[in-house]
Amino acid sequence: MRYFEGRGGTVSFLGEPHQFVRLPLLDVGDGWDWQAPTGMSYWLNDELTFEFWKGEWHAIQETEICRPSGYVSFGRAVDHVVASGTCLTSAVACVADRWRVTVPMVVKNRTVLGDQAPRSVVGRTEERVTAVLFGAVCQELQNVLVALPVTRGALFGVGDVKPISAGVEVTFNSEGVRYGVC
Repeated sequence: MRYFEGRGGTVSFLGEPHQFVRLPLLDVGDGWDWQAPTGMSYWLNDELTFEFWKGEWHAIQETEICRPSGYVSFGRAVDHVVASGTCLTSAVACVADRWRVTVPMVVKNRTVLGDQAPRSVVGRTEERVTAVLFGAVCQELQNVLVALPVTRGALFGVGDVKPISAGVEVTFNSEGVRYGVC
């Protein structure tokens, strides 16, 4: 097992898919990086388009995108960026003081030709990634978005929540958690 810990964390309800057209994005601070407004940030895998305003709308191609956080980066500084696509709307259900993620791992030995000793190979098992959000209080929920802040970003995942004595326990879906900039 591998453990990761941090401070903060939120559990958010996910709504039905919502089509948005020219949703204004928020400048993260330098004109290169942009963020969707709170509640509109869980972008789906449908086609996303981005445009910026310079007398008229111009299409622009992203260089990096994090769909769970609604973060996008471009190869240059631009003003007044909008996005069009589909997202799941969200609303915060509870907030945590701190969190701990448990990632099940398995260590296997295998012999590689030419090696003097077997190598250890670390891989994931079929068990699900789980997290405990300490200090969070909410009822049992299914299919929620969980954001766990880390340095300059967060771990994002979708899963089911159940209350425990220390807070809430999250069992993530088969995708586990993914890092994204927020």
